[in-house]
Amino acid sequence: MSTGLQDRVSWFQQVAELRVPVVKIISAIEELPGHWQILAAGLTFFVLCRGGGLDPHEILQRITRMEKDADAPFAKTFKAMKEYAANELND
Repeated sequence: MSTGLQDRVSWFQQVAELRVPVVKIISAIEELPGHWQILAAGLTFFVLCRGGGLDPHEILQRITRMEKDADAPFAKTFKAMKEYAANELND
C-alpha cells in the first residue's frame, strides 16, 4: 500500500478541483446504457482503489461524509456533478 497515496486521499479537501475530471470520466462512458455506466464506473473505482492499496469502502465513506457536510464550501460542486451525471445516464 502506498502510504503517501492513502494520506493524500485522506486529507484531500479540494472537491471543486475534481469537477473537470469527473465530467471527463462521465463523458467517456455516456454512450453506454445507464446500468453499464454505473457498473463500469463502479468497477473502475474498485480496481483503482485496490490497485492503490486502498479500501474502496473507506473511500466511499469519506466521500459520503464530505457530501453530507452541511457547511461544506463544495456542496454546490457535489450538486452540479450529481445533476450532470443524472442528465448523462442513458437507459
